[in-house]
Amino acid sequence: MRMKSDQTVGPEFRTVLEDSARYPPPRVPPRPLLTIPGLRQRSEPVTSSFLSDRIHFLPSGRAAISTALQFLDIMPSDRVLVPSYHCGSLVEAVIASGAIVDFYRVAPDLTVDLEDLIRRCTSRTRCVIAIHYFGFPQPLRELASFCRSRAISLLEDCAHAFFDIGDTKIGAAGDFAIASARKFFPVGDGGVLIGRQLPNAVGRPPAGTIRELKCLAQELQVAANFDRLGFVGEIVSITFRLYHLFRLPSRVATEQTTTARKYRWFVPDEVTRSGTWVSQWVMHHTNLTRLTTRRRRNYIRLRDGLDGLRGGRSLFTSLPDGVVPYVFPLLLANPETSFASLKMAGVPLLRWEEVAYSDCLVSERYVGDLVQIPCHQDLDDEDIEWLTGAIRNILK
Repeated sequence: MRMKSDQTVGPEFRTVLEDSARYPPPRVPPRPLLTIPGLRQRSEPVTSSFLSDRIHFLPSGRAAISTALQFLDIMPSDRVLVPSYHCGSLVEAVIASGAIVDFYRVAPDLTVDLEDLIRRCTSRTRCVIAIHYFGFPQPLRELASFCRSRAISLLEDCAHAFFDIGDTKIGAAGDFAIASARKFFPVGDGGVLIGRQLPNAVGRPPAGTIRELKCLAQELQVAANFDRLGFVGEIVSITFRLYHLFRLPSRVATEQTTTARKYRWFVPDEVTRSGTWVSQWVMHHTNLTRLTTRRRRNYIRLRDGLDGLRGGRSLFTSLPDGVVPYVFPLLLANPETSFASLKMAGVPLLRWEEVAYSDCLVSERYVGDLVQIPCHQDLDDEDIEWLTGAIRNILK
């Protein structure tokens, strides 16, 4: 295991493998867009615990994780078990709580290696985090039973899995669950926290008018950049060009960039305030039928269109009924060359390059080989056709 024995200083992260600045902008939208068709009032029977009234709404999923750990009163010698394949911001949220991070192995299909997890538990293990990768739910019954038997809290990371699947309540197996609104909705922020051990309300200052306006403006600009707002988009684009032309340098931003940060991804300030009202409004006024059906349709079209490639294959062979995918996960056969080629072609793919070192062979492989391709609801037929063609042309 390539990390220092004194884990209180934190695990060792890889250096980011690719410099995104050297690639051209994506040819299709990398995430959902704020559009009128997507904002029709919903009346459909799509359910999610993260859309209830009993939620804590924070600026990000990492802030939601940190807040959940605060409720556990984590002490400096306490330990938290985290999957070996992860996003770096998740690990930093745990480190910020003061806990020692331990990593457990995952199987090639990214399910929990329960035997390895149990072996790594100690008398100081206070919490286990399980991730529902890419929208595909983890089988957590045995893990939840084990955690209850050892008085260990289970935190479900549902950043990739927002919606219930039939009668299965996503986020109900653990003591806490978090979700990330930005992964499924056209919002500028949004980390959702639910849990049986949470109070109904926690006093946090509101986001503030400036943050609310910036959040809304950011989403309008992204939608306008991809020509999804028509005449309104032209006005938005002109407004932003004028703003960037005449705005004065921000002294606060300059100070932040010149001051060394303790964390690379985690933002402590996010834990102390609420997420924006704008983002909550968008979440609760999104056409969920459109969102769920189009994501499934786009995923299936990508799966079928990319079948049989020599340069890559789908991580999952099927899309179970009711699963609403976050992205389409693709395993590259030759990532050393094909990743950069795909990015240069304008394909908006990403991968978790900031995974911490561990002794998990699956994680060691997936950090370079496994990429995420968007399949969100605001990709139209032309977008999917272009994505499929561009990827096939490189991975053929």
